[in-house]
Amino acid sequence: MRCAACWGLAAAMYCSPTLGLSQIAPALNLPFDPVMGLYFHPAQIAFERAPENMVRACTRPAREKFWIYAQTSRPEGLYMVIAGPVWTVPDAPGPSEPILDPVDSYGEVVLLKADKCTPIGDPDTMFNAPKPSQIGIVNDLAANLIARAVHAFGGPAGFLAALKSQGLTYDKLDPILRPLVARLD
Repeated sequence: MRCAACWGLAAAMYCSPTLGLSQIAPALNLPFDPVMGLYFHPAQIAFERAPENMVRACTRPAREKFWIYAQTSRPEGLYMVIAGPVWTVPDAPGPSEPILDPVDSYGEVVLLKADKCTPIGDPDTMFNAPKPSQIGIVNDLAANLIARAVHAFGGPAGFLAALKSQGLTYDKLDPILRPLVARLD
């Protein structure tokens, strides 16, 4: 779901004769949640930033920051959907300013226990086709993801408006998220 939006913007940037990097880069130069692909401006939209000890434990390669998009606690530890910005300089004419690179490996589902972070999988795979043993975890992560997004965007109306303005219609959301979003209408 999220990759289609990213690749669409990237294709527009590189293929359009009328749109230059300076026109498209602002849209790409923003982080987005790794499940829905919902872009946000960190100065205006407040997803939870991970504390420093979690950043050291959970990122490979090390990043200076990342956001927690969802979490659920289980006896075996804390499952989280996390992601941080992936900055690159494109090989294209125009200013060489870093932009967000739409890569498939953006974001992780991890298990944190006693400062040990274990990667579980990528959010796209887990939310689209969870293994039977992961269904309860993914359901809880999905509910927490929507609750955090609603909070970050200032309530249900702000969240639904952000989805609409970014072209993330109901049918483009992962099936596990659809009933949760439908309840907000």
